[in-house]
Amino acid sequence: MDASVSTKPVCELYYDQNGNITMGVERTRAGDDEAYTPLGNVPVGTQFSYEIEYYGGVLKVAINGNFTTLSTYSLDSPLSYFKAGNYNQGSNASDVHFYALTIQH
Repeated sequence: MDASVSTKPVCELYYDQNGNITMGVERTRAGDDEAYTPLGNVPVGTQFSYEIEYYGGVLKVAINGNFTTLSTYSLDSPLSYFKAGNYNQGSNASDVHFYALTIQH
């Protein structure tokens, strides 16, 4: 595989059952070494917006328009991909609604 392409997600946005929003950022391309940054809290059942921007080696995330710049450690701007979904890892059911998705390259 091309060494410039990431095989692991650069970042993942987490939302837990208490409404806490956290961004996990991989520190290396090998993966399994995420750094977690708390971004805030939105009560469960409350609609919120988020934006993830990764351009020129700079990673930013906004919750309801409030941007935070995050370190990308030693990733060195790999080519990356985008996914959105409900990746529930718990034993309880969860329900996620996406009202709009916009992707810009």
